[in-house]
Parts: sequence; C-alpha cells; structure tokens
Amino acid sequence: MFRIVRALRLISRNEGLKVGLQALIKAIPNVFKIVSIMILFFLMFGIVAVSFFKGTFYYCDQIIVRQTIPSFSVDFMIANKWDCLNSGSLWVNKFYNFDNIIKAIISLFVMCNVSSWQDFMYTCAQVTEIDWTWKKWTQSYWVLFFIAFMVVGSFFLLNLFVGVVISSFNRQKDLLGGNTLLTEKQKEWIDTHLVVLKSQPEKKVRYPSNYIRRVCFHI
Repeated sequence: MFRIVRALRLISRNEGLKVGLQALIKAIPNVFKIVSIMILFFLMFGIVAVSFFKGTFYYCDQIIVRQTIPSFSVDFMIANKWDCLNSGSLWVNKFYNFDNIIKAIISLFVMCNVSSWQDFMYTCAQVTEIDWTWKKWTQSYWVLFFIAFMVVGSFFLLNLFVGVVISSFNRQKDLLGGNTLLTEKQKEWIDTHLVVLKSQPEKKVRYPSNYIRRVCFHI
C-alpha cells in the first residue's frame, strides 16, 4: 500500500496533475450543492414510494422446496404469505425495496444509474397488498411514475451533476493555471492563434479527366 502511495509523488513534479488536483479539490463545494439538491429530489420521490410500496416487495421463494422435492409443482395456488409458508417455501423480501425512506433513497439512486430500473417498475406494477402475492399489471399506472423519475432524475439531475463538476473544474483550472489576469479579448486572441497553429492545409481534389471515371468519382 505504501508503494502505491509513492506514485502520488508524481503530482508534485507534474504541473498539469498539480493544477488538476487542486481544481478538483476546489470544485467540491459546488458538488455538495448539487448533491443536496439530488437528495431533496430523491426524498420527495422516496416519500411517495414508501407510502404506497412499503412491505409489498415480499415474494414466495420456492427454491428450497424444489431442491427437496424435485417433482414439486406450482399447481398449488399461493395467494398470500401464509399459503407460501404452509407450502414449505420462504417469504422473502427483495434486496432493494421501499420499506423505509433510507432504503427508498438507495433504491432510487440505483435506478438513477439506469441499473435494472425496469425491474423496479415491473415489480411496483404487480404488487397488491402487504403479505399478498403479486399479480401482473394490477397497477400499471405506476409505470408513469417511474418514467417521470427516470426523465428528471437520470437524464436531468445526473447530467446537471456532471456539468457542474466539469464547469467548476474548468473554472478552477483557469484560475490556477494563470489565466485569471487575462481579459476576454486576450483569451480570444490566444484561442485564435492556437486554431491557426493547429490548422492544416486542405488537400485539393482533382477530378478525373475521363468522363466515365468522373461520373464514378461523383457517385
């Protein structure tokens, strides 16, 4: 571990890495502002999710019964928790659920990263009541709730988070890099010269003299 830390000495020797690290450190306050907005947004959706889906993510796990009795059939209708336990199965809860506000925020954060968010949507569209099994598309209108969350939470807030980090990084990088004393016109003059230096001559295209080759060339 200490040998890995020795590689950090490169930062003190490389001006670019030093400027980048200092810029990231000074961008942290703006990052916390965006994080607070995201937490508030997750809290709003989490309260709604807990109110309607608390304790409804439990399902009947029949894996133990199937291992014990290979010929076990699902012909026995399991309608609720007690039917599941009487059949020798387990009444278990999903790892990500909406049983309390903390778990709801964690589940929404996982969804926000576009990680199997459709599984949450399908589950919430099938749940009925606490201690009762799911039924397909009993509450299909909740699909709109999750689509709205993905549009605002994933497409807007995450991109806003990334945009704030990049803009803060560039601003701090300019300040630490020594461009803070330059005016806007001086920066434009420097950018123009950089464009001129990077520009390359364009190769002139010569059309074939033969008619057939010229037609093929145009095609």
